[in-house]
Amino acid sequence: MTGPQCIERAPVCGGLSRFVEAISVTQNAPGASERVLLPDGRACFIFHVREQGAGHGPDEGAVYAAGPRTHVRRKAITDVRWSIAVRFRPGGAYPFFDAPLNQVMDKYLRLEELWGGDGTRLRDRLLEAPTMGARLGHVEDALEARMRRKDATEPASAKVARLAARLMSEEPAMRIDALSHRFGLGPRQFLRIFDESIGVGPKVFARFVRFQRAIRAAESSSAPHWVAIAGAAGYYDQAHMIAEFRRLSGMTPRAFVASLRGDGGFNRARELRAVR
Repeated sequence: MTGPQCIERAPVCGGLSRFVEAISVTQNAPGASERVLLPDGRACFIFHVREQGAGHGPDEGAVYAAGPRTHVRRKAITDVRWSIAVRFRPGGAYPFFDAPLNQVMDKYLRLEELWGGDGTRLRDRLLEAPTMGARLGHVEDALEARMRRKDATEPASAKVARLAARLMSEEPAMRIDALSHRFGLGPRQFLRIFDESIGVGPKVFARFVRFQRAIRAAESSSAPHWVAIAGAAGYYDQAHMIAEFRRLSGMTPRAFVASLRGDGGFNRARELRAVR
């Protein structure tokens, strides 16, 4: 399969940087390609333009809102010319989704279902824009308008979840009772806030963090030492890591690494994890 070319635009500037981690552009070579989508506890928006159609019909382009993924997904791409993906920070999607994030876990919705006419207008502007730079400008303008509509006032619950997710990204073995105590919350209240603001619970989010750490560690070695990788990523032992890889990807770590390298390497899998 021919691989897509992804250019990640970073950093996101201004007030959006509190909520948006990255905006990426993917351009596909002619023919079929495959994208490897890794679970990472983030919601995103994706705009696709397809090959067929000469005008701006309803099938040529669409904007999707994607909730956090809970498993590795491989998606064959056969008719998409290019895509723009907006990846939100953990806990940063609340101004742009009018529903708790746990209600859109593993779901894809057309943006019109969330934004109504604003979603349709964004799609039309992106189709009509003459350059990729103009399209990116329209995306940022739409996000900033939505952010201002919500007054950009971060609810206490979203702030707690965002800060907790950052702590867990640094130390995925942190206990839930220790995290809830740090924020002056009971464990049940903390679990509810995290689940609604991140889209998954803290234990599941910690699994994603360990999984991503293990993949990055394997990426840096031509001959991965799996026992060392398991310890560095935060797993109890190698058996724990193997079991988690099977749950998230359906493969052992060794088989999953081999499949990524066969698709053109870790960089593509990592860069495209936010693109549908």
